[in-house]
Amino acid sequence: MLDGKTAWRPQICTRHATSRVSTQIDLRQPDEIREQGRGPLESSGANCVHLPVIPEGGSTTLDELVGDTG
Repeated sequence: MLDGKTAWRPQICTRHATSRVSTQIDLRQPDEIREQGRGPLESSGANCVHLPVIPEGGSTTLDELVGDTG
């Protein structure tokens, strides 16, 4: 698992390519993907599914969706 601070080093790419990962589930926000890219799994044939944990617009949108929880 990689966070936004971890670079895709060649060793990691090789390990994923040999493990035959078929689906990558990306939980990052859309702006994180725009800034950091999707990573190398898509080019190795993996299906990339984007399911952001925090919606675009961040906490403002989240508050609108679930209400004020404070």
